[in-house]
Amino acid sequence: MISSPPYATRIDYVVATRPELAVLSVQSGQPMSSLRNAMLGTPTMTSPAQDAKIPWLLMSDTASRFLGQVAAHRSKASAGYYSRYFEQYFRGLASAVSEMTRVCTEDAPIALVVQDSYYKEVRLDLAAVLREMLTATGRSTFQEKSFSTGTRAATNPKVREYRSTFKARETLLLAVP
Repeated sequence: MISSPPYATRIDYVVATRPELAVLSVQSGQPMSSLRNAMLGTPTMTSPAQDAKIPWLLMSDTASRFLGQVAAHRSKASAGYYSRYFEQYFRGLASAVSEMTRVCTEDAPIALVVQDSYYKEVRLDLAAVLREMLTATGRSTFQEKSFSTGTRAATNPKVREYRSTFKARETLLLAVP
C-alpha cells in the first residue's frame, strides 16, 4: 500500500480541492460539509462520539507528548481548540493505520510519505508517530528516507515569534513484514 495521509497543518483539503471535487460532481452544501467532517486532518471539530471507537492502543508516546506540550503552551486557545484539533487528528490517523493494516496482508509493505509540522515552536515528528502506531499493529521493521523541503510557514509573520527556521522534514516510511 502506498499513501500520504493529510499532514497535521490545519489545511482544509476539501476546500482546497473544490475544483477537483466539482469535476467529480461533489456539490457544495451538505455533501461538502459531510466530506469535510469525515476527512483526516479537517479543521472542523467533529463530535467526540464519532471518534470513540478508535483504539487508544494505537496512540503513540510521541503523539501523547506532543498533545501535552500543546495543552501546556502559553498561547491563546492551546488548551482548547488546538488540543482538541490535534487529538482529533491523532484519532483519525490511528483509524487510518488500523484500516490500512486490516486490508493489507501480513506480508504486504506499507509505504507512507509524511511531513513534520509545528504548533508554534513545538515540532510534531509525524514519522515517529506513525512508526509507533504501526508497531502497535504488529509491524516492526521499518526503512526510512528523509529529506528537507520548504514550507509556506515563513509567509505568516506571526510564526517568526516562535521559530526561525521554516524547513520541514518529509519522510518516506516503509513498514515491511
